[in-house]
Amino acid sequence: MFAVLLAGIGLAACSAETGAEAPDSAPAADAAPGAVYSMRVGGTEEWAMRDTIVAEVDGETVTVRVFEDMHTFPELQLDLNGDGTTDAIIAVNGGGNCCPSDYYFAAHRGGRDFTVRQIPGIYSWEGPELIEQDGETLVKFVSVNEGMNTRDFREWTSIFRFEGDMPVLVSEAVRPEMPALAELRSSVFEDNPDGRRSFTHDLNGDGRADSISCAFWPRWGRLSDCAAELAGGSGRIQIEAGCKRLGVVGQSTGRMSDLVCDADRMVQFDAAENKYFAR
Repeated sequence: MFAVLLAGIGLAACSAETGAEAPDSAPAADAAPGAVYSMRVGGTEEWAMRDTIVAEVDGETVTVRVFEDMHTFPELQLDLNGDGTTDAIIAVNGGGNCCPSDYYFAAHRGGRDFTVRQIPGIYSWEGPELIEQDGETLVKFVSVNEGMNTRDFREWTSIFRFEGDMPVLVSEAVRPEMPALAELRSSVFEDNPDGRRSFTHDLNGDGRADSISCAFWPRWGRLSDCAAELAGGSGRIQIEAGCKRLGVVGQSTGRMSDLVCDADRMVQFDAAENKYFAR
């Protein structure tokens, strides 16, 4: 029986204390009998953060950990390491939408003692997902480097098993990129996020180099206000796709080359609208 949460450190062992007030309820899917995780309102802000993880253990409300100025949530509750007690995957974040949560694995060490380790290499906006693989229950995270940065697009899937109190990486796979003939990436704005950047390619097959240019949206680290200018001077063609990578691929829709957004999302020309749209 147990429950837990942590943020900001790689390893923590703690002895829980009995709480005096009843906790607010939180989902406890697949929890073993007698172990129910929940959050309690804490903090000093007027909009008090739910910064405390508590557990109902043998009918007693136990304070497991307080995370000042953080929001906490028990995402998964089940026996992940096969020792017969209820483990937890806990999300911890500072609120707002600038950044995804950090995720931690909590293992019950007996009595009121818990060991908490951060699950490394995760930048997931979607949270954990239970999967079955070769008869084993594992946890999958899909991470993407979304947010306030100029780094190139990267999406990776990490799968973990849990041994004792340790998260163990089983596999990690990066989503492959569709090849591009010419492209623009968010990383070109690293030195200066202002202005526009461009590249050239023959989009309509007339043998002349056309121009594709984009500005940059620092808040989400993505290209913005992208447009194509054909060499023939037929006007501006808006590209309705917010990407960290925008490239030209070797296939066409109608008379215009298709584009690729990020890893492999297609962006195709709509002749009726005279615009490119992400599909």
